[in-house]
Amino acid sequence: MPLWGGELVKQVLGRKTVAWGTAMVFLLFTLASVFFGNPGARTAVPGSAVVRPVVPLETAIRLIRANFQIPAECASFTSGYNSSSVAQSWALQWNVPAQPGTGCSAQVDASSGEILSFNINRPSNGSGIKLGEPAVSLEQARGTASHLLDRVAVAHSAQLRPAREEINLINGPASYIFHWERVVNGIPFPANGVSVQVSAADGLVTGYYLSWLQAAFPAADRAISPEQARQVIESNGMLELQYYQPGSPRAVTVRDEPPVLLVYRLVHPSGGIIDAISGAPRANNIKIKSPNFMLSGAANVEVADAAAPALSPEEIKEVQKIAGLLSQDEAATAARKWLPVAAGLILQGADLLVEPRGDAYTWNLRFKEAAPGKTNGINARVNALTGELIEFNYLDPSSGAWPWQFGYLSRDSAWKVAGEFLKRVQPQRFQEVILAPIFNVDQISRIGYPPTQQFNYRRMVNGIPFPGNSMVVDVDAHARRLSYYELDWSNPVFPGPQGALSLQQAYDAFFRQRPLKLVYTRNDSTGGIGLIYQPQVPPGLPAADLLDAGTGDLLDYSGKAVAEQAGPHQFKDIAGSYAEKEITLLGEAGLFGEYGDAFHPEEPVTAAALLRAMLQLHEGPG
Repeated sequence: MPLWGGELVKQVLGRKTVAWGTAMVFLLFTLASVFFGNPGARTAVPGSAVVRPVVPLETAIRLIRANFQIPAECASFTSGYNSSSVAQSWALQWNVPAQPGTGCSAQVDASSGEILSFNINRPSNGSGIKLGEPAVSLEQARGTASHLLDRVAVAHSAQLRPAREEINLINGPASYIFHWERVVNGIPFPANGVSVQVSAADGLVTGYYLSWLQAAFPAADRAISPEQARQVIESNGMLELQYYQPGSPRAVTVRDEPPVLLVYRLVHPSGGIIDAISGAPRANNIKIKSPNFMLSGAANVEVADAAAPALSPEEIKEVQKIAGLLSQDEAATAARKWLPVAAGLILQGADLLVEPRGDAYTWNLRFKEAAPGKTNGINARVNALTGELIEFNYLDPSSGAWPWQFGYLSRDSAWKVAGEFLKRVQPQRFQEVILAPIFNVDQISRIGYPPTQQFNYRRMVNGIPFPGNSMVVDVDAHARRLSYYELDWSNPVFPGPQGALSLQQAYDAFFRQRPLKLVYTRNDSTGGIGLIYQPQVPPGLPAADLLDAGTGDLLDYSGKAVAEQAGPHQFKDIAGSYAEKEITLLGEAGLFGEYGDAFHPEEPVTAAALLRAMLQLHEGPG
């Protein structure tokens, strides 16, 4: 009768004295190789004692072989030992000599003998979806996974419950994945649990992953109610009506950009997560750092040979366009007009570049102090047609870039400096912006003012903010001067606000699709366990913080409705159909989701649905 888990450890460690002597010799040899000659060993934290393994390497290997099947082709074996003051584990690796990158890997806790992970890496069979009736059914795979769980994670079974099941038919061998989540005091702790992957081709367990934390959990009876948590979200104004323009990596010009959408957006930095004990939004340290753009200097241009081929009409058109732009010296003069400090600097380099996704040209200018060894300077960007200042960055290594420096300007004083500057350089557009709110979720107490004060002004259209257009100003409160400015402005078409949901309707739609859930979570800064309410993410779909302001549907960041995205479908209207098995497989692959959980088997397929399914078969559901 095979031995599983802790019983195997006890019997291996409980052998007679002769066996113990052999094991100790083997253990000493292994430790010598680990601490003196094994390149894979990890040194303990300085100042802490290295904990020797209780479970020998031989036992760790036997535990894996007793619970998992190692394919015969995985003939090459290596091991490593990882140790710190808090954890120790054996890392085991079986490789296929003829196929680099394929094989098996496992981790075993060297203190308890608990299996932490196991994985079989098989060669990929290419991209796309591989359809075909699996040799192993979902029910058979579920039984295999449950049987394994009962053997290797029996110590945790009382706190585990089934969470979700996945069917993977994309980019690799078809498989089933089963997840169990940890539940403490009746409340889920999603960060802990077990996942088991089973091959749909041969029923072999190809993956096992355990995540478990020993910690104290707050009592659930101290939590506020879901209704109170929702009230906290609404009273903090976490949803905001905005104009939103999705980014498009394929957009080459302004004409290719996606249209502007009217949305409700979850804008609070807490992400809608509420501390269930205190009733406050979750603390979230978000520090916005101004970007630094470095210029490459002027390029060396050789005079074209007189015998060169004639220019094409498009090339001639471009030459004429460039000829109508400001010269390098004119651009530098325009920049110095708005930046008096640049008057004492020399122009070190300049680049004429076309703006990404647009037809506008800009001069990128680099000014620097003339004195040898000095690194102070200014990078500036101006519109090559109008001379408009688009961006500048004051470079001074000794300025308020260091958090321990004192700022000598208060927030109000710095705000006045920023406002006066914007009124001079952008008098018209300054009337179309408002200062974006700052959510002081986790206010850090300090002596004096921060060394840098940042002001983000958002564009307003029809009384609705459009964060995609903005003016940003940084004030160096230590050196008492402007240190950064950037203008981001475009001219898209904005839809009218007519027909938009009210704010209360938007909250109702949001919580209907992402209801609040009480869960335990780990605090990354303290390591302790907290109790929070967080908006749930629909199974199989991405987290969405956008709502279509007209329909209330959740949108992803590309502006598409998340409900329409591919994911496993369980069709409820195909029972008795001659193609029930085939249609079920199509649904498991995430195809034909036009009607949600219905397939409409008696209706003719539309051309759009067929073409979409064919494309997804080749490229994957995304």
